[in-house]
Amino acid sequence: MSDALADKRTASRFRILAEIADRQPAVSQGEIAEAVGVTSQAVSEYIRELVDDGLVEKEGRSRYRVTKEGVDWLFREAKSLRRYVDHVTDDVLESLQEDAAIAVEAVEAGDTVSLSIRNGLLHATPGEEGAATGVATTDAEAGT
Repeated sequence: MSDALADKRTASRFRILAEIADRQPAVSQGEIAEAVGVTSQAVSEYIRELVDDGLVEKEGRSRYRVTKEGVDWLFREAKSLRRYVDHVTDDVLESLQEDAAIAVEAVEAGDTVSLSIRNGLLHATPGEEGAATGVATTDAEAGT
């Protein structure tokens, strides 16, 4: 998994560095704070750390530039994120299936239901008695 997903601090560093790269060289800490969902003070501290780590160069008041090392770090993290997203979409979500069914009786999200075909339509009955079962993903009244 990507380091950017490992903890909130690394995720915030990634997002702030990406925002700097997108807005450089004139960077408003307030705009970054709004985009990332942290305070301007937090952005200031993150930028100071990014400068100390050699990922960002400060070129004057509110002027920053992502260094080659910063670009390399962003690329590594973005590639790692892409691999993880590909795994989730291709491997995890592809194995999940969601179909619409008519509720025979009232059903609540999370209930186990038995599935059956009636008159060519899929029906869901609360309980596990049927040959095919599933889990309701939404609440439904009988007949819906």
